[in-house]
Amino acid sequence: MKKMGMAQPLISLVPPMQRVPHPSRTLRRVGIGNACIRKLRDIFVLAVSYPPLQNAQGRGTLVSGGANERVQNIPPERLRNCTARKEAQEMFVDGLRIPERLVKLIDRGLWPRTEAEARRQHLRSLVPEERIHLFAPEEDKIYLMKPPFFTVTKLRSGGEEQFWATYGAPEGISSDLSVVIGAFEIGSDSPILLDYKEDRSNPTVIRLQWRKALGLPNAWVRCANNFDDFADMLGLE
Repeated sequence: MKKMGMAQPLISLVPPMQRVPHPSRTLRRVGIGNACIRKLRDIFVLAVSYPPLQNAQGRGTLVSGGANERVQNIPPERLRNCTARKEAQEMFVDGLRIPERLVKLIDRGLWPRTEAEARRQHLRSLVPEERIHLFAPEEDKIYLMKPPFFTVTKLRSGGEEQFWATYGAPEGISSDLSVVIGAFEIGSDSPILLDYKEDRSNPTVIRLQWRKALGLPNAWVRCANNFDDFADMLGLE
C-alpha cells in the first residue's frame, strides 16, 4: 500500500529569513505545560504585527504553525491595538497638529472618544463646576467634543456660516487656524477652540464669551496659554 505523505504546510507569506517558528513544538519537548504555552502563544501572535511581518494589505501574515487561522484575518487596526503602545499616535486637523497631551487623553479614555462617551456627559460631567469657574466664572458645565475635530472654516462651509458670521466674532480669530474641541454644554453657542494664530506648534485655548446682554459684541477670551495648562485646570491627568 502506498504510504500517504505528510500534509504540506501552508505556504508562508513571510520570506524564509523572516519566518517565525511556532513555539509550542519546542516548548513541549522541554516539558512546559499547555497553560504556559497558551500564554506564550499570545506573545507569538503579537509578533506578526511588526511591519516586517505584514503582507501587502497590512494584515497579519501567514506563518507556519497552528496560529495561522487566527493571525491571517486580523485587520491592521486590531494588530496596532495588540502591540504595546508606548506613545499615542499624532493627530492632525487640516495640517494643524493636535497637542500631544490631548491625543494622550483621548487614547487613555479621559477625553471622549466616541459619540456614546460624549453623550454620557449629559449624565455626568467630566469636569467639576469649580474647575470650570477657574477660566469661565459664568459657566457651570463643559462639553468636551470627540474626534474628529474640525476647523472653524470647515464648520462654516458645512452649514454653520450664519452662526459664525453673526455671533462668532469672526474678526477675533483666524478660521483656518482655529480648531473646535469643546463648548459649554452640548449644543451651546459658546465654543472652545485651539487657537494656532500665534504659534502653529503650541496653540492657546480660547472661548467665545457672550456679551449681548451687556449691549456689547461677543468676544474671544483666552482660557489658557497652551493646552497643557488648560488640561491642568480641568483636572485631566
